[in-house]
Amino acid sequence: NVGYELDRMDRAEKSGRSSSTSPEAGFNDATDTFLLTSLHKQLNQTAPNSAQFYRSMLELLVKSNSDNYSKLTEQEQGNLTDFLAVYTAEFRRSMMSDLKMHRWMDDLAEVYFISGYGSRAGKVVNQHGFTDGEAKTYFAVGANGSGIGVMRGYRRHLQAHVTMAVRELKPELIEKIESLMGQRISNRSDVFHDFMIFINKPQNQRKVEASGTELVNAMTDLMTFVSKNHAAITPIIETRITPDDPVIVRENKILESKRKAREAKNNGQ
Repeated sequence: NVGYELDRMDRAEKSGRSSSTSPEAGFNDATDTFLLTSLHKQLNQTAPNSAQFYRSMLELLVKSNSDNYSKLTEQEQGNLTDFLAVYTAEFRRSMMSDLKMHRWMDDLAEVYFISGYGSRAGKVVNQHGFTDGEAKTYFAVGANGSGIGVMRGYRRHLQAHVTMAVRELKPELIEKIESLMGQRISNRSDVFHDFMIFINKPQNQRKVEASGTELVNAMTDLMTFVSKNHAAITPIIETRITPDDPVIVRENKILESKRKAREAKNNGQ
């Protein structure tokens, strides 16, 4: 990762580039849209055998262990390497604020997690509610820049509903992760977001190290389930997320305010 504008901390936190190299893609400076488009394509080509991909990803996130790379296809290796490059850049930006701001590394990982369901089901949550779409939907332009974080309110609404659906269909999957983290996931939160907060919290590192293998196994089991059982999850969510859903209405207002702020800035107002 290479940082820019280090003399201006307010700018440095949003600067920098990360590049990667892999057998399939070669040298690559991946963008968010490239990552999400590649992920959607990969998950549909390899499904329902995405367990090894998510296990490899989780081994990196939880244990900094790359041993599983050799078990992946070249396509999966390329996607995971690009993910890690961008994740590193986002993590570095957040660390400049002592992890208090710019937690885009969590957004990136969460998109990868929820796409285990969404790419197989062909579903997303956006301005129109629970609708057909691909992972690239979660990239958008905000008031002061662009990225995956702009759409996090919509995406986390889906993550919460997938969490609730899994709790109904196979509760032991969620309960196992809760027990390892030592906390219950409320109906207004979601397992994917809470997991990322847990593993990246400095004061949790002894717990993460002690239960690393179990955390990887539990999350891999969850990802395998949501991918293979997307057809059972979708009808549950369809009855609960509608266009007039309060969260959708709220996020639409936020997105519109960002659009107006961007236009005002562009017009020099």
